[in-house]
Amino acid sequence: MNIPEDEKPVTKKELEATKLELLAKLENNATKDEIKNFATKDDLKNFATKDDLKNFATKDDLKKLATKEELKKLDRKVEILAAELLSMNRRMEKVESNTDLILQTLDGIVKRLDISETERAATEHAFRRHENMLDDHETRLTALEVK
Repeated sequence: MNIPEDEKPVTKKELEATKLELLAKLENNATKDEIKNFATKDDLKNFATKDDLKNFATKDDLKKLATKEELKKLDRKVEILAAELLSMNRRMEKVESNTDLILQTLDGIVKRLDISETERAATEHAFRRHENMLDDHETRLTALEVK
């Protein structure tokens, strides 16, 4: 009589060997308690979904980003620009101090011009007055000579 292989009775020796094999496999696997504490369904909701992964950067996107060497070059350029900016600020401070000196000098010149203009106007007025007086005297002298 031929009994199919999956229906043959198992010996104690075979059963013990299978048990030891399963126990050895279980030693490397997590226990029920460990699995319960591993991750819950709520924890898994916080993980990225397939749709979320579509929004992440691709290799092509990453190729567009700057390399370390490019960033180093950029850092050098920024340092150079910072030094130039500092130099420009120092020059601007000197220009501002010179501008103050120039404005003070110009104020003095403008005051002198105002005084000169006022004196010229007063002198001109006095000159016209004297000229009018001379004309008046000349008119009177002419009238006296005619008599």
